[in-house]
Amino acid sequence: MEIFWRLLLGHIIADFTLQTNFIAGWKRRSKWGLFVHCAIHPIIYSLLLWQYLSLVWIRIGSLELTGCTCVFLVFVTHVIEDEWRIWSVLKQGAPDDTFFYVWDQLIHYAIIFAFSPVVDGMQGKFGLFYYPPIPGVVSHWEGMGLGLGEAFRTISKNETWVFVALLFAAVTHFTTVTIYFIEKDLFGVPFPSTREKYISMLERLAVTVCFLLPGIWWAAVAGVWIIRSILYKLYRWGDFSWIHILLGNGIAILCGIIIRNLVY
Repeated sequence: MEIFWRLLLGHIIADFTLQTNFIAGWKRRSKWGLFVHCAIHPIIYSLLLWQYLSLVWIRIGSLELTGCTCVFLVFVTHVIEDEWRIWSVLKQGAPDDTFFYVWDQLIHYAIIFAFSPVVDGMQGKFGLFYYPPIPGVVSHWEGMGLGLGEAFRTISKNETWVFVALLFAAVTHFTTVTIYFIEKDLFGVPFPSTREKYISMLERLAVTVCFLLPGIWWAAVAGVWIIRSILYKLYRWGDFSWIHILLGNGIAILCGIIIRNLVY
């Protein structure tokens, strides 16, 4: 599933890392802002999937969809989904809450999954599409009969950098936005300032990077850093909530464990 994971990485980068506060506001005020935001996605997809774009990803009867076509269709559906969300919130008064945020992301992931070919050319995921074999991808059959961790490492052995990049993107901007929606629903807080946003991302990033240290040093350094975060809250050295500290560090630890497992 190399293509799916690269599309997912491209989505996280374009929808979170590269969606600045300015673009997030611009896309709600202007159609041009929405277009610019959505157009970033196919650019990132193309950079990550350059060698696959000319290959046929999906067949529907005699109709063949190449990678370029699939990327374009993902872009079109992203425009439609984002326009619908903005219309629902601004025109219909729908709550822009955690549920709507999660629902919006699940729609994007489902679309990416639908347009990404399977790894071994089997009949389509929905009984309608056929996904031809893609040269150079690893078949999921290589992981059959193995434990979950070993099967994952076997299937992802050629794409370690994609998973590592995906996890680092998740622990930074993705987690920032996720925590914001939860805190907004619970406490009514505004989106963090640029300074607060990047400080919190660096805090989580430091925890995750600790897991790349050799030997057992990773555990000692990560533990000290997490205790430091808790002390910040107890002694009011920072303005982060307990949800921010516990959920943020929890995600950072989980991502660090997975990255360590992939790298070592």
